Amino acid sequence: MVAAGANGAVCEAVCTRDASVLHGHTFAFKCMFNMGLSRPSAAVFDQFESEYRLLSDFLPRHDHTMSFYGQYVAAVPAHVLSEMPEFVRNVATVNPVTGRRRRSPLKTQWAVFEWLPVTLGEWARQRFQQLEAAGIVADALPWRDVAEKALDVARGLRHLEEHSVVHRDLKMDNVMVASDGRAVLADFGTAVRVSDGSVQLRQGQSVGGNTAHLAPEVNDAASRMAHAAHETAVHVP
Repeated sequence: MVAAGANGAVCEAVCTRDASVLHGHTFAFKCMFNMGLSRPSAAVFDQFESEYRLLSDFLPRHDHTMSFYGQYVAAVPAHVLSEMPEFVRNVATVNPVTGRRRRSPLKTQWAVFEWLPVTLGEWARQRFQQLEAAGIVADALPWRDVAEKALDVARGLRHLEEHSVVHRDLKMDNVMVASDGRAVLADFGTAVRVSDGSVQLRQGQSVGGNTAHLAPEVNDAASRMAHAAHETAVHVP
C-alpha cells in the first residue's frame, strides 16, 4: 500500500505474467473503503462509479490527465489488508452484530489507473533537495521547471475544457508527476460535466472541492446556499 485517505487507499501493482503484453508494467490500484456496499444499487458505489464513467466515457486519454483502465469488485487480498487502517480491517473481517470473524472478507470496489509515483508537491520538495545536494540553496524552483509543469497543467485543463469537463478541485495534491516528468491531472471525484451552460452534478457531490482552493465566485455561491439552508431550518416549525 502506498497511501491511505478517508475514503480509500492506493496500492502499487506490477504485472508479473510472463505471457502478458503488460508484463513489467506498473499500475495504481485504488481500493475504496465501502466494504459490503460494493454493488451498483448502493449510493456509495454509484458515487465512485460515476467518476470512473466520466473518465471512460467522456474524457479521451491524454498525456496530462490520469488514465483510467477499469473497475471491479473483489475482496482485499490478505497481504494488502494487513497494511490497511484498523477500522478497514475490522469492517472487512468482523461481523459487527456477532463480533465474530467473517468466513470471508467483505468485497469492495477497486479501480485501476495509470501509475503516477509522486504528487506535484512531492516532486517540488525532491527538486529542492536535488538543488541543495548540488550546493544550490534557493527559495524558489528554477523558472524553467515551474514553466514546464505549469504548461503541462494548462494542457490538461484545455483537454478537460474541450470535452466540457470541469475539475473543481485543482491543487498540488491532485496534480501528479509521471516517471517521465509529465505533470498529470488526477482525482476527478468532484469533476463535473457542463452541458448547455448548466453543471451536471453527480449523486453525493457538493458545490465544489476543497474549500481552501475554491474559486471566489464558487465559494460565494456555496456560502449563499448554506445561509439559505440555515434560514429555512430556523423558520420551519
